[in-house]
Amino acid sequence: MSVSKRDGSPYYYMDFIVNGVRYKESTGEIKKRAAQEVERQCRAKIKEHQKRYGDAPMPTYWAASQHYLTIKGKTKKIRSGQSGKGAIARDVAYHTRLVEYFGADTPIDQITLPKVSLYVQERMSSDRGTKAVKASTVKR
Repeated sequence: MSVSKRDGSPYYYMDFIVNGVRYKESTGEIKKRAAQEVERQCRAKIKEHQKRYGDAPMPTYWAASQHYLTIKGKTKKIRSGQSGKGAIARDVAYHTRLVEYFGADTPIDQITLPKVSLYVQERMSSDRGTKAVKASTVKR
């Protein structure tokens, strides 16, 4: 295991190489054993990804969103029964909002259920400076 502390930081950092690619980042942990566990999980996740997808990088949310919208624009019938420019424009607005929240460069495997749940809670909250929306509006 290759975890160590940097000068002036309470957190352990991991630094390792898998198949010629160097991974160096904070574990977010202040205890060495916890940091080693984070590194072990990170290595396992990287190896599992490479086993499944080879050397292909994980697509970003932006790339996946654009691919979906391109396919939907070419499809005449949509699952919900709606088609046409209005439905596509609505989906573009939904995806734009999600890109603003999650970030265009976020790999899609990092958009997890807890993160989506937090997004839903924030959209339904009136604390964000705008009018709160109903759950049915957020979950479309």
